[in-house]
Amino acid sequence: MSGPSNNRVEPRFFGAPELYNNRPQKKKEIINPSLWVDESNPPPPPPYTPNEPASSFATTNASAPPLESSPEYPIYPPIHYGTIPQPYPARANNTSDVATPSWPWISPPSAPAPSEYEVYSSPLTKKKTFCEYLVQIMFYVFCFCLLFRLIDLLVYGVEFAGSCAHGVEWTDVPKQIEYFAGLKIRVIGGSLSSGKIIIKTITSDSMLENGIIIGTVHATALVSPPSLINNSDLSFSITHFSNGTTLEFYLPQDLSSRACVRLDAIIYVPAGTPYLTVEVQNSHIVVSDETIDVNQLGLYTTNNDIDMYSIWNGKELSLSTTNGHLELYRSIKATDSIGLVSTNGMIRTRDNVNAVNLVYISTTNGAINIDKDISSQKSTKLITTNGHIFAYNVTGSTVEVRTSNSRVKIDHAHVVSTFDVQSTNAKMEVTLDSGKNVQAMLRTSNGELTATFVRLFDVSTSSYDKVSLVDPLGWAHLKKVTKSHLAGTRYSFTLPQENSDGLILMGTSNDNIHLNFAKED
Repeated sequence: MSGPSNNRVEPRFFGAPELYNNRPQKKKEIINPSLWVDESNPPPPPPYTPNEPASSFATTNASAPPLESSPEYPIYPPIHYGTIPQPYPARANNTSDVATPSWPWISPPSAPAPSEYEVYSSPLTKKKTFCEYLVQIMFYVFCFCLLFRLIDLLVYGVEFAGSCAHGVEWTDVPKQIEYFAGLKIRVIGGSLSSGKIIIKTITSDSMLENGIIIGTVHATALVSPPSLINNSDLSFSITHFSNGTTLEFYLPQDLSSRACVRLDAIIYVPAGTPYLTVEVQNSHIVVSDETIDVNQLGLYTTNNDIDMYSIWNGKELSLSTTNGHLELYRSIKATDSIGLVSTNGMIRTRDNVNAVNLVYISTTNGAINIDKDISSQKSTKLITTNGHIFAYNVTGSTVEVRTSNSRVKIDHAHVVSTFDVQSTNAKMEVTLDSGKNVQAMLRTSNGELTATFVRLFDVSTSSYDKVSLVDPLGWAHLKKVTKSHLAGTRYSFTLPQENSDGLILMGTSNDNIHLNFAKED
C-alpha cells in the first residue's frame, strides 16, 4: 500500500503497481529484477498492524469512481421501500470480470428487477379436484331446493301433509245426509289424505240442539288443488236400500303428492241401528263416550288410531287398523264375536270384553294389554309377534295365547278343555285357576298350574338348562328324571277317575322351566 498521504486502494494481486505502469520493453532492454516477483519464491505478506489502513485517512481525493447505473439492475424508487420480497429462484452466479466495465464497482442487487417478477398462481385459482366440484354442485342444488321451498311456502302457505288446510269445499257432498236403518260409508279407488270420523248416539241434547231425530251424517269434504274438483274420477253417490243407506266416495288413484282429499264427518246413530260400517283411510275414528246401540259395528281405517270410548252391546264387533293403536275404554259385549286387529300398533282393553262364540285379538309388532276380564264361552285367542301379552283374566273353553320374542303374563286363566300358551326366547308367567281336566300345552318357561291337576305331564328343555318341579300335594309320580327332562303322571287316590283327563306338554330352548302346581285360594 502507499503512504498515509494517499488513501487510494491499490490492488496488488500479482505484484507491485509499477509493473503495470511500465511500457513493454524490448528484449535487449534490461529490467530491474526487483520489480518482478519470483513465482517460485513469492515475498512474504506485509506484517499485521492494528493501525487503520491508509485508505481510511481523510483526503480530498475521490476514493473510487462514482457508481454507474445499469439497465439490468435499475435503482428502485422510494415507493418500493418496505415491500416484502417474493421468494424468487436463485439467479445464475455471474462472477465479475475485469473486462466488464462495471467491475468491481457495480455489484448486482439481491433482488431482480420488477420487470422480471414471476407470477405465482393463487390457491383460489388452482385447478379443483373432482370432490371439490362435487361438493360445489351439491351446495348449489341445496340452495336451489331451499329457494324453491321458500317460494312454495310463500305462494301456498304452510300446511301439514295431507291436512288440506288450503283446500276448497267439495260441494257435491251434502252437509247433512239422513239415512234410514243401517249406514255404510266407504272410499273407493284412491285413498283419503286425512280425516276424522266421530260416532255419536242421538240423545235428547242432540235432538234439542240440532233437531236430529233420525240417523244423520254431518259431512265436510275438502279438496286441494281446486282443479281436482273437475276430475272425472272424483265423484260421490248416495244409495238408499231397504235395509239401509250407502255413501260412496270415489277418488282418483293417481293423485299427485300435492293433491289431497279430506273427509270430516259426525255420524248420529239412533237406537236399534242394525249395522254401521265405516271404511276409510288415513283417518282417526272416535266413538264418543255414550252407549252405542248398533247390532253390527265395523270400523276400518289405516295409518291412524281407533278410540272407542262408548259402551257397546250387539251381535258382532269388528275393529281394524294398520300402523295405529286400537283402544277400548268401556265394556263391550257381543252375542256372536269380537275381533280386534291391528298391525304395527298396540291393542288395549281397559274394561271387560265378552263374546259368546269368539274373542279374537291379533296384532303384529305390538303389545296386547288386557286390563280386566276377557272371556268367551267357546274360543279366546290372543296372538301377536314381537310384543308382550299381559292379561289379567282370560276365560274360555279353548284359550290360545301366542307371541314371539316377548313375555307372556296371565294372572288368572279359567280354561275348560285346551290351554295353549306359546312364546319363544322369553319368560312366561301363567296361573291356571280352574280346569282340572284341561289339556295344557305351555311352550316356554315359568309356568304355573292348579294344584288339583291330574294325569300326564312331560316337561323338557335344552341340555344347557334345567327343569324344576314344585308339587305341594305330592301327587306327582315321576317316570323320567334328568336335568332337562321330567315326565310322569300326577294323580290322587281320593279323586274320582272321571277327573283324570289332563295333559301337560311343556318345552323351551335357551331358558329354564319352572313347573309349579299352585294351591288354590
